[in-house]
Amino acid sequence: MLNDDHSERDVSAEVFYHRELRHGGAPAAREGRARKVRTKLEASVVPVDVVPEGLDAGALEVLEQLRGGVVEAPDGEAARELTRSLERAIEAGAVGPAGRVRSDATPLRPGRPALRDPVLDEQLRTEGWAKVRVLSREQAAELREAYGEVHGWVGEGFEPDPGNGDVDYRTRSRKVLGAVLDPALAELFVDHSPFLQGYYVKWPGCPETHIHSDWTNVDEEAGHRSYIAWTALQDITDDVGQMSVLPGSHLVDRSPRGSRLNLPLAGAWHGKEEDVWRRMRRVPLEAGEALVFDMATIHASFSNTTEVPRVAAVTCLRPDESDLVYYRAVSGDTVLRYDIDDDFFLEATPAQLVDELPCRLPSAVLEVRTTPESIRRAEELLASLEPVEEPPEDVLAEQRALTAAVAGRQISAPGDDASPPAAPEPPRADTPRRGVLGRVLQRFERSRSG
Repeated sequence: MLNDDHSERDVSAEVFYHRELRHGGAPAAREGRARKVRTKLEASVVPVDVVPEGLDAGALEVLEQLRGGVVEAPDGEAARELTRSLERAIEAGAVGPAGRVRSDATPLRPGRPALRDPVLDEQLRTEGWAKVRVLSREQAAELREAYGEVHGWVGEGFEPDPGNGDVDYRTRSRKVLGAVLDPALAELFVDHSPFLQGYYVKWPGCPETHIHSDWTNVDEEAGHRSYIAWTALQDITDDVGQMSVLPGSHLVDRSPRGSRLNLPLAGAWHGKEEDVWRRMRRVPLEAGEALVFDMATIHASFSNTTEVPRVAAVTCLRPDESDLVYYRAVSGDTVLRYDIDDDFFLEATPAQLVDELPCRLPSAVLEVRTTPESIRRAEELLASLEPVEEPPEDVLAEQRALTAAVAGRQISAPGDDASPPAAPEPPRADTPRRGVLGRVLQRFERSRSG
């Protein structure tokens, strides 16, 4: 995205602009049909008066549609192509947000009560995590055995179900887990519903995962929060791929998280990888216990140094009153928001979304930047926590390189239109990732939630 003087500005993490570009009405049927709909695009984006040279035909067509306020709204591959054209128009500076809205004035909120137990709920809302008993040891053992039946006991590295491209397998595993976990979680949560569920397996020898937070799946600006119930299907302690969290990290950075947005730490956390690692808190779990955490909470898992697979069941939950959203970076400081449904992650895995655009149109454009306020919150939280961990140097080195290559950005103060040095832009959404960086990105997206 460009400044007023048409120079590049950095991207990152605080939401400054969020005027929705809704296409109105229910989504079109998934039959590739195109429809023309009246939108709010003309009020929320500004096509430039002088069209930049070299703009391709597709981007020019989108530009004309935006000027007219009537946009073709197809699904499937046609939606992808239109979104690619919109991204090219944004990248070329032909389209930009109509204004900027500061959101730091709105306090970060932990959301409404989520757990029925008031003590555990208070811990979840203030510290971003809590440990709860979800299943009996016998139920946990049965679900672990069921993994062998639906998947088999052959594998390597880290295998989370959401990263498995076999839709039939993901559907079967979701049915197996949901039959046992859904009623148990309904007893623990207050009016929350599962929207993504699967086995997360670390095979023997699988190393640590990067410290990270998970995608924004609900409108956090409106005060909604989403959660993960990470249920151990065996005793999971130090040497079996144990989870760890950074308490309080869910209330630090209000940036939207999604494809190419927090890879692995960006925004207020950029450059603080080692300090974060040292302050992570390990959470040992007995079979049937769950680590429940806010999806904005920074977390990771340690290596599985045993001879047996570490098997956990992960359930993502949202408030019943909240719709689902998905964010992905374009370039500069511009982010696309999608309004999605429960089928979204059956259509594409998180790893596939590194390379591929969704088969639907975005519903909003956001301008995001890191602010001094969020950086201050991150520094204050780290200062309040005692260092207890020794960072795994190999993972830390890879994480630093990835952060520098993909998410490393200069910090601009609110309202500061000075142009920092251009930061490395994320690869285009329709360009396959190549080389070492591409492999690391794909592995990172597969490794979310440990």
